Amino acid sequence: MLFFTFIGREISLLEPYKESQKIQSVSYAPFKESETPMDLADGFTIPSERIDKDLEMLSKRFEGIRTYSTVGLEEVPKYARKHDLKVMLGAWIGGDEKQNSAEIKTLISPAKEYPDVISRVVVGNEVLLRGGSLPSPIAQTTFIRGFLDLAQKEGYSYNLIEAYDQPWKIANEGAVGGYWGLYDANGADKSAIFGAVSEYKNHEWLFLLSLLFLSFSFVMQIKYKSNSHKAILFSVIASALFALQFNQYQIVQKDLIDYA
Repeated sequence: MLFFTFIGREISLLEPYKESQKIQSVSYAPFKESETPMDLADGFTIPSERIDKDLEMLSKRFEGIRTYSTVGLEEVPKYARKHDLKVMLGAWIGGDEKQNSAEIKTLISPAKEYPDVISRVVVGNEVLLRGGSLPSPIAQTTFIRGFLDLAQKEGYSYNLIEAYDQPWKIANEGAVGGYWGLYDANGADKSAIFGAVSEYKNHEWLFLLSLLFLSFSFVMQIKYKSNSHKAILFSVIASALFALQFNQYQIVQKDLIDYA
């Protein structure tokens, strides 16, 4: 238990902004859990209530948002106006000419209808690679707060990526890309900007999982009469590693080769 309490302890890091201050801008995508932008082509519609609720939450901490597509997000400017948010409206340009036309067409209309909301339009979005970053709460917090501190000192205009976790990105960007949100997919604050942060907020559950594995191991040792000190020590270490590895598998998408 002491081990899991230690790894789950909360750590206080630099906080360049006060909680009363608003961050300039953050990327916004409304997809939750297994939803992906590709589902839109199959008739999936993002609920208006979700966009309204998301932007209400973000308006408490940010001055504006950035989107990377217009198709399926047509109501974003409407609710951004409602919650006093500025929008950098993006159009995703790829190899599909039909999709590109739809993006551009959907971009022009809100830019004209919401000139008080749309701060700029961005046609074409760069592929974002986050190489070198570890999928760790403290690594994320250290990076984001360090950047905000630099941006504040140098007077940079910026946009943070991104508001909510987007698990669908794991296939292309790995665990870091899928879980780089300031909030998880359910809207829970990950303390990336304010407050103490922990590598393992679920350390109590990990301890119980480790204890379960350890109990099973002891039963096997008794059954096969292998209860030496080395065997007991091995079981204790293995149970902790098993719990930590199980936790990692909940984050990182694995295929059959990875598991082999």
